[in-house]
Amino acid sequence: MKFLDVALTSGLFIAYYISSRIVKMANATAGGDYHVYINENGNSELNLLAVALNEMAKVLDENISQLKKQKDELDHFAHTVSRHEEPLRDIDNVVTWIEEDRSIGLPPKVIEYLTIIKGPLTGLRI
Repeated sequence: MKFLDVALTSGLFIAYYISSRIVKMANATAGGDYHVYINENGNSELNLLAVALNEMAKVLDENISQLKKQKDELDHFAHTVSRHEEPLRDIDNVVTWIEEDRSIGLPPKVIEYLTIIKGPLTGLRI
């Protein structure tokens, strides 16, 4: 009976030791820390779970890094576009003023040019 108690206690301790490390890793990952790693050896189910969690953390870290890089690129693009909106708005305003104030008596070629200028500006939210 004593051997069974020792074996059961040892088994529970080992399972608790390994599973607590896995839970700690899972909590860290859920909290945004993707640089976690469980160093386990062997072929037990808990060790195989640790290996799978290590791989998951690695993939998450790579994906999060890629998303951060893409977000930075998108922020840069949005900043660049926003700097170009004002000159386009000014062009649209000038063409509109010309059309409203001087449309009568303008040569057909000038009206055609004003239409060509406003064409691409029409679809923009400026």
